[in-house]
Amino acid sequence: MGVTAQAKPIVFPMILGNNGAGTLDDGTEVIIYPLMGAPDWRNDETLDPDWNIFSQRVPGTFADYVAVPCRNAIPRPSGISALEASVMGTAWLTAYRMLFTKSGLKPGQTMLVQGGSGGVATALIQLGRAAGIEVWATSRTPKGRELAERLGAHRTFASGEKLPRRVEAVMDSVGQATWPHTLESVGRGGRHHGNYHRQRS
Repeated sequence: MGVTAQAKPIVFPMILGNNGAGTLDDGTEVIIYPLMGAPDWRNDETLDPDWNIFSQRVPGTFADYVAVPCRNAIPRPSGISALEASVMGTAWLTAYRMLFTKSGLKPGQTMLVQGGSGGVATALIQLGRAAGIEVWATSRTPKGRELAERLGAHRTFASGEKLPRRVEAVMDSVGQATWPHTLESVGRGGRHHGNYHRQRS
């Protein structure tokens, strides 16, 4: 897929890491929101032509200390551990946006999650199950299908396996390998939502 944001080369050396949780200088425990936009951008940050994530232009969260814009330091709720919070940023926010902002799915409808053991996929399975959506998932391995079922998938299938019927939405963060099956599996009027790595055009 092409780039919608301006692709700028990463300047090396660069400390990696997109997600994180930590403590501000004043002791406030925070979760780091990984997507940064232009300081004056006020709309959907994913549409900002200048958006980037940690470790693209600024040192990533594997560093001992990071400097973040105030709006990227979100107070951590007391019910979420620092460990849980540290992995929520990229995968869970992406999954939340795919499911609740973009898909239009309603309780009782069915979605297929391709690659059911991946980070975004496991978040989609849990969020979808909690929202009352019928969750189907695929995985290349029995172990991956078992994980998807443990996390809440109602049914699981081998990668590329023909489904009993078409679904209202397919969530595909795998890419080229699952694309034919995704198109085959989404019903008429249904939706496909993908989360693929950006490539330079």
